[in-house]
Amino acid sequence: MSDKKIRDEDYCVAVWDVTFYLIDKETDEPAMNDDGSVREFHADQHIDCSNLTDGLSVDDLEEIVSNEIVRS
Repeated sequence: MSDKKIRDEDYCVAVWDVTFYLIDKETDEPAMNDDGSVREFHADQHIDCSNLTDGLSVDDLEEIVSNEIVRS
């Protein structure tokens, strides 16, 4: 983590990675692995996810460092 303040004037929000999961059409329950964890999927092809950032600003985000959220 850097001590440098990230500002809207300097950066815009983008998407780095997207993970998908499947849900049962009748129960809305997620597809599960044998160990009880949710089955996760990744799309092999490029999918435009830029609309996910519409309306988000840098101030809306919380940084993740070592799998922990850092609140500013």
